Amino acid sequence: MFKYFIKRILATPLILLILITLSFFLIRLAPGDPFSEEKAISKEVKAKFEEKYGLDKPLHIQYFYFLGMISQGDLGLSMVQKEKTVNEIISEMLPPSLYLGGLALFLSLFLGITAGIFSAVKQNSYFDFTTMSLAVLGISLPVFLIGPLLKISFAMHWKIFPSEGYEGIQIQYLVLPAITLALPFAARIARLMRAGMLDSLSQEYIKTAKAKGLNNRQVVFGHALYGGILPVVSFLGPAIASITTGSLVVEKIFNLPGLGSEFVQSALNRDYFLVLGTVILYGSFIILCNLISDLIHGAIDPRIRMK
Repeated sequence: MFKYFIKRILATPLILLILITLSFFLIRLAPGDPFSEEKAISKEVKAKFEEKYGLDKPLHIQYFYFLGMISQGDLGLSMVQKEKTVNEIISEMLPPSLYLGGLALFLSLFLGITAGIFSAVKQNSYFDFTTMSLAVLGISLPVFLIGPLLKISFAMHWKIFPSEGYEGIQIQYLVLPAITLALPFAARIARLMRAGMLDSLSQEYIKTAKAKGLNNRQVVFGHALYGGILPVVSFLGPAIASITTGSLVVEKIFNLPGLGSEFVQSALNRDYFLVLGTVILYGSFIILCNLISDLIHGAIDPRIRMK
């Protein structure tokens, strides 16, 4: 197991370097440039802009220069928001995205694990059928449909929550976006949890626990849950990655001033350094979450511990 951990940890910097390299060249090789939208810009002015941001140098020189910058924690200057660094923009826009993603992850885990456990315990019951039917519906509906439906119902019709915007750490602005983001993943987690629990409940050690006189609560939460949650742990990495990328759409729907909406706008404006900085931040976060998920799975799964 120790070798498994070391391999996963050592592979992380290489994966991050590949991500940075691909992102840099794909963005730079895309048609257009940050100054193509400027009205009546002269060649001389454009040349000065390119010199200021280092775009007049060969592409491979720009790449190594950029690697040197990010190794020092410097993501460069925004090419659209004049005289503002990418670090400053990210630090301003990151908190709403973090709160949204954290709340969405909590809701998806809480709802999914709870529904999955009780569906497995009450297998083939009305509750099981209803829960799994709702889970299929949740998986089928995209966030760009769930979001407007919740917005129309709970914000515009019943006026329970604000329809859009964000004012500091006020939970009412995050409830609808977080539910929108969480529902599809709660549905997937519920199905995974149910399958894992059913498999765990059919094992011999569960029969032994019942034979010893343990009640249902002790059997389910003291023994079956340990093995039943393994599929959910494996899904955590991809789930966090999907929640992170899904926030790009949700922030636009609810007009949240987060990093996701800023990333979309910077991509449209071809703000190279801001796009790269956001991609690196999102990519690093996703890689780290996948690493932690794999390490947790390796620690609790006896099949991996035996390797």
